[in-house]
Amino acid sequence: MAGFRLGVVVTWVCLAGMNACSREVPAPAARADADSGGPTATPPTAAPGDRASTDPAAPPPVAAETTTAGPSAGPLATEKHRLRITNYAQTPISLSLNGEWVGQWDDHITVPTEQVLRGKNTLTIELTGEPANDLKVELQAERGGDWVSLLALNFKGKTGSQTTTFVAK
Repeated sequence: MAGFRLGVVVTWVCLAGMNACSREVPAPAARADADSGGPTATPPTAAPGDRASTDPAAPPPVAAETTTAGPSAGPLATEKHRLRITNYAQTPISLSLNGEWVGQWDDHITVPTEQVLRGKNTLTIELTGEPANDLKVELQAERGGDWVSLLALNFKGKTGSQTTTFVAK
């Protein structure tokens, strides 16, 4: 079982790394203009017979698409964080952090979280059943060489989706 957990963690880290490298970040000047409601970039002039660029109903070209600042926008936290799941109920639990899927487990596990942002973060916990025993989720941060608890939750007797927020440095 420990080998399976290690495989899941390694797979998650690899996928998280590939996901981070594949994101496009808009240029700072374009983001400032979009945030302030200022001028936007004008598309290049089209040839007289090019209907796609003159038709207002036509979708913009792929190169002109911009990434909107979603819930995971912002600088990453300066501290290391991890999620500790203690699941005596062995109820499947799924976690998402700032809208990004972290994983799904039905046993005890400690998971490093790389996508914690500086400032406000949102943690969503989804339970597929009602835990008859303790199912605890604890978020910890490393401070001064020790792990301190930022958030501790017990979902015994709870069902469905639960969302909570926390602040990270």
